[in-house]
Amino acid sequence: MRTLGRFVRFSYLCSMILHVFNPEHDMALAAGRVPFTAPHAGRQLRNDLDFMPALWAKRGDVVLVNDVDNAFDKLRHLGMQVPEVDFVTLQGLGLLRHKISGVSPWGWDISIKHQLTHAGVEGEVMPSDGQLEAIRRLSSREWAAAHLQGQAVFVANLTELEHVIDDWRACVLKSPWSCSGRGVRYVGGKLDTSTAKWVANIIARQGGIAIEPYYNKVIDFGMEFEAGADGTITYCGLSLFHTVKGAYVGNLLVSEQEKEDFLARYISRETLRKAREKAIKVISPAIRNLYQGPFGIDMMLYRPKEVNEIEGVSDTPQPLKLNACVELNLRRTMGHVALVLRALGNKYERRLMRIEYDGNRYHLRVNRISASQEERDILL
Repeated sequence: MRTLGRFVRFSYLCSMILHVFNPEHDMALAAGRVPFTAPHAGRQLRNDLDFMPALWAKRGDVVLVNDVDNAFDKLRHLGMQVPEVDFVTLQGLGLLRHKISGVSPWGWDISIKHQLTHAGVEGEVMPSDGQLEAIRRLSSREWAAAHLQGQAVFVANLTELEHVIDDWRACVLKSPWSCSGRGVRYVGGKLDTSTAKWVANIIARQGGIAIEPYYNKVIDFGMEFEAGADGTITYCGLSLFHTVKGAYVGNLLVSEQEKEDFLARYISRETLRKAREKAIKVISPAIRNLYQGPFGIDMMLYRPKEVNEIEGVSDTPQPLKLNACVELNLRRTMGHVALVLRALGNKYERRLMRIEYDGNRYHLRVNRISASQEERDILL
């Protein structure tokens, strides 16, 4: 491995894939335009964890980072040694422009293409603007509501929304595009003034709003997939994760068998298999010749309303039920990262992967599972 100034290190003068961690992707989809400037938190998350694609990049690939030496230090601090993967900054991309045969970002959007194009990456190795617009449509909660979410609906005005709320009472409102934990409001039976203004603003900017019944969530989990260029979809594994107020906190690193056994305590394996097969059947033709790469579906197990045969109330809890699509993430997810870490061997067995903020920086942590209350919450 050799160093060219402070902008790039690379050791293989052959074709390579450029990997980019752009966690602001969901916000860029919501904006739908260039130039786009992510909020400070999104920019900092990208800067602090930009080295992360080195965990799944292949021999000879390069990872876009803000600081090459700092990226290597972060890998070493994590206990990682990935000598066959190198780092490059935006300033150094011009040196590699004829060697880059493909680009693999966290998620594809018009903003990341704009950034890479201006840094010298050739357009032929990236999706066309038309493809990116189609990916944006497929990433919308409007598409998920129509194709994957049985009870969700999408409306384009307040009158339609109020009719649905009158029927459902407790429900969840979601903007078509938003990042984790954002763009979501809960309604208990009637729109208040503040929520009505928020809805009107979302409809004006994004064309409508998705409505789902309110579910009494018990367990968060997801299914992770990889899509080929021809629409072939490979199932990668389960993701057991924890959120706080809708924002991602961490993933459990255990074997697939342990994850399946855990979920089987609450729902049948057959139900999970059918959900997986349905997702593949629906998504495969939609993304054929359009999207290639990882994606995930967030799901949940929820407690149904307890109904007594006579009075409508039961003292006996019913089995949990499956919401097979809380979110479709047409991008890489932290669940994919957890699967990669778990595959690295016993060093990452029965661990908890977290994204932590110490007040100054974000960190990727992989810790032993303890008996703390928060981790017991994840493990139930």
